Amino acid sequence: MNITIHIHLTTDRLPDADTDVLVWEDGESEAQLGALYRTCPLEWVNAQGAPIRSVVAWAELPLLVDPPKADLVADMRAKLERPCCGTLHGSQHRATCEKRKQPNV
Repeated sequence: MNITIHIHLTTDRLPDADTDVLVWEDGESEAQLGALYRTCPLEWVNAQGAPIRSVVAWAELPLLVDPPKADLVADMRAKLERPCCGTLHGSQHRATCEKRKQPNV
C-alpha cells in the first residue's frame, strides 16, 4: 500500500481554515498536526491549540483510498489466533503456549 502526500509551501497555497493538516515549522524536518486558525493575520495552531509561529509548509492528511477488505482482516486475525489459549499473539507467546502443552518429564 502506498500513500502520496502533496506538500504545499505556505507562500504558494493555504489550506481551508480550521481543517486539520500536517504542518512543518521553519527548520524542522518532522511534521506535526496543526491547522490554519485565521488568515488575517496569518495564525497557525497545533493539535492542542497552541500557536505555531513559523509554518513554512503543509499537507492534507493522507486518506486510505482502498481500505483493507473485511475478509482480509478476518484472514489476518485467523493467522494470529491460536487454539492453545484463544488469544491473539505472536511467535513469542505461541512458543510459551507450546511449552505448556508438553507433558512434564
